[in-house]
Amino acid sequence: LKSVDFSVNSISGKLPSFNKGGFTNLESLHLSYNLLNGSIGARFDGLVALKSLKLGSNQLTGSIPSNLFGNLKGLQQLDLSDNYFQGRIPEHFVNCNNLTYLDLSYNKLTGTIPSELGLCQELLSLNLAGNRLSGELPTELGNLKQLQGLRLDYNNFVGLIPSIFEDMLQLTYLNLSGNKLSGNIPSRLGSGYLSSLDLSYNNLSGSIPPMLQKFTYEAFAGNLDLCGQPVTASCDIVKGGDDEDEGKGNFYIGLYVSIGLGFYFGFWGVCGTLALKHTWRYAFFSFIYSVYNRMYVTIAIYVARFQRKCLT
Repeated sequence: LKSVDFSVNSISGKLPSFNKGGFTNLESLHLSYNLLNGSIGARFDGLVALKSLKLGSNQLTGSIPSNLFGNLKGLQQLDLSDNYFQGRIPEHFVNCNNLTYLDLSYNKLTGTIPSELGLCQELLSLNLAGNRLSGELPTELGNLKQLQGLRLDYNNFVGLIPSIFEDMLQLTYLNLSGNKLSGNIPSRLGSGYLSSLDLSYNNLSGSIPPMLQKFTYEAFAGNLDLCGQPVTASCDIVKGGDDEDEGKGNFYIGLYVSIGLGFYFGFWGVCGTLALKHTWRYAFFSFIYSVYNRMYVTIAIYVARFQRKCLT
């Protein structure tokens, strides 16, 4: 017996032990999309020939065994996604030399990404999305030169996007969305075969590198301090707009101050003087009265002439 596939059923209960005779030649064990529960424990230690183990979308709990690869030295595919595993990712991936596919997404894993994960240099796909992982992205991920797909979205990663991604030329899919990454985007991030990118909803800032401007707005959404295509027309326009707004603000502040000072000194310069000097006050109002009389007489003459013309 080399292959067992009971995926997409309604199998419930705890995982059986496969350490008894009859499974030593088993290469593929697929039990995904069932209702299996309990922990993994040491139930697979006897499957020395196993190459593919898929237990995704069940109700498995507990932690991922630290010695999972102890006897599974030939394991190439491991899928433990969409379960309830807790704790840290095991640090001792010392026998993962043949692992090409690792999916631990959508569990409750905590802690940081262990640097030992960089020892799995044959990895083509790594998915750690939807957990509670934190800390900075380890530079050891740069050792995964064959990696084609990387999902680290919806965790709590912080710090900069490391420049190691610039040298992962085989990478075609990269999703770092929904974290707390900050700083600038590495300028040569898209220098390889990258065709799918999602950096949305982080705290990234600065200009979007020209290589990445081919991607849609959705790839960068939620990073309020990013500029350049496809988010804004250019970083210069954003800066210019800020300067223009600042200039307008300064202009209006100066205008209001000038009006206020002019009113203050004008009002008190005239009214204050008139209040203190009796002779000046008499002369001022006499002048106003004479101007009023002249204007009244002039207007009355023009009105009379206009009426006579209308009557004739």
